[in-house]
Amino acid sequence: MMWNRSLSLPAAALLAASLAVHLGGQKNDRAEVLFESAQKKSFLDGNLQAAIEQYKKIVAEYGSHRSVAAKALVEMGRCYEKLGLAEARKAYERVTGEYSDQAEPARFARERLKSLPAVGEAAEAKPRLRLVMGTRPGETVRPLTLSPDGTQVAYTVLNRDDKDYGYEIWTSDFAGYHARRIARGFDAAWSPDGKSLVFVGTRRVENQASPKVGLWVRSLPDGAERLLVEMMCAGPAWSPDGKWIAFRAGPLNQRLHVVSAAGGEPRFLAESWTGSPARWSPDSRRIAFAQQHPSGGSATSYYDLKRDRAFRLTSAAPSDSPGGWSPDGKWVYFLSSREGSSNLWKTLISDETGEPVGTPIRMTEFQENVEAAMQTPDCRKTVMVLRKDARRIGVASADGSGTTRFLGEGRHPQWLDDEHLIFSKAGDLYATSLSGGEARRITSVGNIIDQSDWFRFALAPDRRSVAYLTSIPGQSKGRRLHVMSVPGGPARQALEAGFITFAWSPDSKALVAGYDGTVAVIPADKGEPRVLFTEGRPLDGWLHWCPGGAVLYAEYEPGPMDGIYLIPASGGQPRRLTNDPKSYHDRGVQCSPDGNRLAYLKVSPEHNDDLWILDLKTGKSELAAKSAMNPDWSPGGTRIAFESWRDGRRNIYAVDIRNGQIQRLTNAPEQESGPRWSPDGKSIAFWINRAERQLWLMDNP
Repeated sequence: MMWNRSLSLPAAALLAASLAVHLGGQKNDRAEVLFESAQKKSFLDGNLQAAIEQYKKIVAEYGSHRSVAAKALVEMGRCYEKLGLAEARKAYERVTGEYSDQAEPARFARERLKSLPAVGEAAEAKPRLRLVMGTRPGETVRPLTLSPDGTQVAYTVLNRDDKDYGYEIWTSDFAGYHARRIARGFDAAWSPDGKSLVFVGTRRVENQASPKVGLWVRSLPDGAERLLVEMMCAGPAWSPDGKWIAFRAGPLNQRLHVVSAAGGEPRFLAESWTGSPARWSPDSRRIAFAQQHPSGGSATSYYDLKRDRAFRLTSAAPSDSPGGWSPDGKWVYFLSSREGSSNLWKTLISDETGEPVGTPIRMTEFQENVEAAMQTPDCRKTVMVLRKDARRIGVASADGSGTTRFLGEGRHPQWLDDEHLIFSKAGDLYATSLSGGEARRITSVGNIIDQSDWFRFALAPDRRSVAYLTSIPGQSKGRRLHVMSVPGGPARQALEAGFITFAWSPDSKALVAGYDGTVAVIPADKGEPRVLFTEGRPLDGWLHWCPGGAVLYAEYEPGPMDGIYLIPASGGQPRRLTNDPKSYHDRGVQCSPDGNRLAYLKVSPEHNDDLWILDLKTGKSELAAKSAMNPDWSPGGTRIAFESWRDGRRNIYAVDIRNGQIQRLTNAPEQESGPRWSPDGKSIAFWINRAERQLWLMDNP
């Protein structure tokens, strides 16, 4: 085939340049794909050596793609650091020397070079990580504790068939074999010799009307039990020398105590943090624990029994919790999400002053969250609980036929129309079709808050706009409210405050927001907030704008304000609709489509959330369904969908408020949440949370 000489030289040059750009773009795309693959080998598979080889290949073959090559050298250095190899310094020096124009990689490399030992110095030994156990998907397991020899775990399982108590303590090896039930109770901890467990439990005693609640010690060889402390408590931890047991008690279990393992009066040490464990140092002299930080969240502290005082080690950013100690007792390990997902960190303690020294060092590089960390008494082995969440969007037929289909990963679905959904995933919003295909990302934010039913995005009633919250970097309580048109485009920041709840107006032209003690109307397009009323204290309630034009505000905190209020949208004093201290309003208060009735939740004597319907004209309430959460009215206003545990697992149900008939719409083994009716009333979207936990063993240097 002859070359076409009619092609001018400038045109030929332009064509060649276009081809070069196209091929260069393909090459750059290939480099990005290889980089993501190498990250997976490092972070998810834990195969550091394979990741290093792939990073080397990227630098060798795609060095001209400077941003990816610089990132590859940085990640290569981090892998070398984890392996305790001196090649880490060489990788970082290449970044600062050959790729100094890449600002962020160069900055990171310079910081790491400051922390590495100088040439000729002995490099610090690095911990070795390996996956040792994965729990079954959906298994309900509470905190695990490691046996002294590092071969078994004790854990708590929720037994839903046990209506009287529910929690059971089990032990097993890492493979999940040889599992055996030990006792009814929870929050178990091993004795240093491995022959006993201390746990929180309730036992009925002969000839006594009330059961005894407190810390119990059970001998594993013969099953004998003895009551150690009779009081409401949680989180026991046995000292390595076997002499003491630390635990939390008091209001909300927020006070750290110690008691002799032989028995006696407990000794109060310091204010603690609910739900956070205590971790003993290997010499049994110090106890790491969590305390509330003045800025919000929790910070890791430790109590020195010899000095008889507490030391704060970390700042909340947004929350830290103790993870253990180094074998020599000089470093405190803690869990922190200060750089994204929760990972294990360590900070050095001064022998002279007891204060923290230097900058904390990150020890693990998991992309998922490390929920907890536990250690053997000598602190030479650390096991971390890694939570891997798989959230899927589901759509069920509203006629109860049992037809259910799944559309992919995500949560909190809302309907754009009868055939399309919008949902949240990994800090962004996506849109998808019921006919299938790949979901399309419509935001590029990365920090949209969607961790609960309170903090989720909301589509406007006309489905042309969406409002969502984002977090403020470095602030545990800071929030920003944004409004964006659908299917995507630039977003407008409508509000910034410490705590925000919000809802759309029926005409989609405004939002009502609760923030910093104020309830105000905010125009969706532009304009300043118009205050409806100010309480002068934080308002932590649920908001809903009724079709009739009034705003519902539901306060759920116990106290004089507890109840549901109707606020005129034009302004004025709120009118109280309910006056029941047992009302629960934090999971959905919603008007019917015609604006005449109100669905809300109320705590039953069995401590379940029951669904009630309030007639706004007559003021009378009627029970619609027992054991219900997250109600959503059908478009016609005749049925209400809700989620419930009534059959042992959380499924989606619907109640017909005309005759009280309840119909189960889904029957899946996972936990199903957040039902939302389609505009035509034929389908219900929901999401499934399928959690799996892995145990990773770290041999401490």
